[in-house]
Amino acid sequence: MRKPLACAAAALAACALTTTPTHAATLKTAGTGWKLASQLGVTSISPFRQYTITFATTAMKARYTPLLAPAVAQIKAAGVKITIGGVEAVNPAKCGPVGHIQITELYRPMGKAGFSQGMPCPNPAKGVGVGGIVAYDSEYWTGYRIETYKLRNTLVHEPLHALGLDHPNSRDAAGQEIPYGCVATSYGNTPVMCSPNGGYKTATNMGKLTGYDTNGLKALLANARAQGIK
Repeated sequence: MRKPLACAAAALAACALTTTPTHAATLKTAGTGWKLASQLGVTSISPFRQYTITFATTAMKARYTPLLAPAVAQIKAAGVKITIGGVEAVNPAKCGPVGHIQITELYRPMGKAGFSQGMPCPNPAKGVGVGGIVAYDSEYWTGYRIETYKLRNTLVHEPLHALGLDHPNSRDAAGQEIPYGCVATSYGNTPVMCSPNGGYKTATNMGKLTGYDTNGLKALLANARAQGIK
């Protein structure tokens, strides 16, 4: 399960929303089934920067690598230079090295059972994502009951936040995100970035990006190219 992308004690303590950089006004930050984390200042992904998924422990690397591998292959196919790396120390309150998407586990990182947290490092220079932090709820592995497809989709959902994608949910008259309020294919598949639970539900495709999510990644790359960013 997921929580709206926002500042949280278990995430980046330094997270502070500021005015979106002026250059973002000319960039595309939302489309059908996708939305960028422009409220955190992320509008682009460099097509030349190497992004690396790392893990807080050897056990986490062994646990999550096979579960993330299909989605990582899709992200690479979309044009993002990304790889699954090794183990390094992770401080959930501080961004790691540039380009690193650091994965750890915390007990209820959002303060609620089953909810995980992922977010990009806020306000990177020129809006180009520099990686971020993912904190999965450790309860997934200690008896918390969650459908397999929801778990697999959540494990992919959070690193996509760290890359710069936000929830594409529609909003009500008060501006609040509508749960499950996302576009769907003719087969009823919503974006994996839809909150609280989107993505494919079948054993064959769970944990994979939909075309909507891929289009969001391509928009991040297109925004970088539009600015001449390398």
